[in-house]
Amino acid sequence: MKCILSCRVLVIVVLLSLLSACSNSSASTPADGTTSDSGSPQQEPVEIQWLVWSDDVSQEGNLIEEIELFNTSQSDVIVELVAAPYGEFNAKLQAMIASNTAPDVISIQNESDAVAKGWLLSLDELMARDNLDVERFVPGAHTPAYDGKYYGFRHDMAYWVLFYNKDAFDQAGVPYPPEEGWSMDEFMEIACQFSNPAEQTWGVYNWHWLNPYIIQSMGLPYLETGSEGPQYMLDNPEVIEVYQMIGDFINERNCQPNADQSQSLVGDPFTAGQTVMAFNGNWAFGKVQEDAQFAWDVAPVPGGKNGVFGMKIGIAQNSDAPDAAWTFLKWLTYEPEATRYRAERGMGQPAINDDEAWEIYLNGPTTPAGLQSVIDIMSDAANTIPEPDAPGKTQADGVLSPAIDEVWNGTGTAQEVMPSAVEKANEILSEEWAKINEQ
Repeated sequence: MKCILSCRVLVIVVLLSLLSACSNSSASTPADGTTSDSGSPQQEPVEIQWLVWSDDVSQEGNLIEEIELFNTSQSDVIVELVAAPYGEFNAKLQAMIASNTAPDVISIQNESDAVAKGWLLSLDELMARDNLDVERFVPGAHTPAYDGKYYGFRHDMAYWVLFYNKDAFDQAGVPYPPEEGWSMDEFMEIACQFSNPAEQTWGVYNWHWLNPYIIQSMGLPYLETGSEGPQYMLDNPEVIEVYQMIGDFINERNCQPNADQSQSLVGDPFTAGQTVMAFNGNWAFGKVQEDAQFAWDVAPVPGGKNGVFGMKIGIAQNSDAPDAAWTFLKWLTYEPEATRYRAERGMGQPAINDDEAWEIYLNGPTTPAGLQSVIDIMSDAANTIPEPDAPGKTQADGVLSPAIDEVWNGTGTAQEVMPSAVEKANEILSEEWAKINEQ
């Protein structure tokens, strides 16, 4: 009996030793070469890409540092920044999707087009799953697409502002722009006063960039959606007059560099001292402060009304790592750390309600004194202009833009080139709208 009991004890001891040895062996010989202290394998971080528009991604220092901030804040996801020039962005994205090399996170250039083509993942289920508090976003930061679904959030809130060289104004004895901003006519007269093409200096270099908002701020139609879908209204006689006015400002009055003169511009013509004013976004405060060798400030755009936009970011429909992409997207747009980082560097107005970020933004080292007057005007919804968007807009703009460029370049009048281009552009919009309604 003693022998039987002793043998059983011995067997149990041997079995426990073997189990212990197996456990230790498992902990010290991981399947992927690493283990945690608890003995369970450590997962390799998921690598994803974020596609932005940029002529040279290596020059996007703020975005690179922002990504590094995320990459070092956790160990589950690693983000790589990739880019395409703005004018080539959608073509590159389409090619990447066709070749199954799509980025995971996408800066959205034209949301309606991207949604209609199936490029973007709807975020509605992810928002519901994680119970996102949409009240955290400021108005306009999480707007739905034409189908009522959400496909992206704003990285920042942005609007155009007028940058001006205070030293140049002082030397010329010209008063600074008033808090309410100039009228269109006042702006053009001041810009022409500062222009001296013989000395390669001008009042401004890029007023024409704002043409959609210039037109709408005058109460004129730009892109309207009716029963037949969206249609450009740029063949309206009054709108054609506005396009010609801007074209004459560039070519006849030469208060802005024309196409030939623009070849001599170096980098940012404003910070380089070639123009006394420039239109840029609130995202540029940090860069202008870094580069400008003169005192500067900002003012509301002429006419007061302005577009409210900002980089909207979403997830590719065919991303191989949608959960990792969602983790990064939330950190980038919804969590406060990234928003505070951007506020410190003057990269745009916060898109979420975070007291610390707003305090930094309004009182930070890159904040110009005139910003408050801009915010005061833009806080009135009557002064905000929606960003023009419609399915097929990218293709339609491909027809429309060359005609508009002829007006800017002085090779054709608005009356000569605009009506036929608008007609062709609207045919594209109608076709895209019909395709959507057939689905």
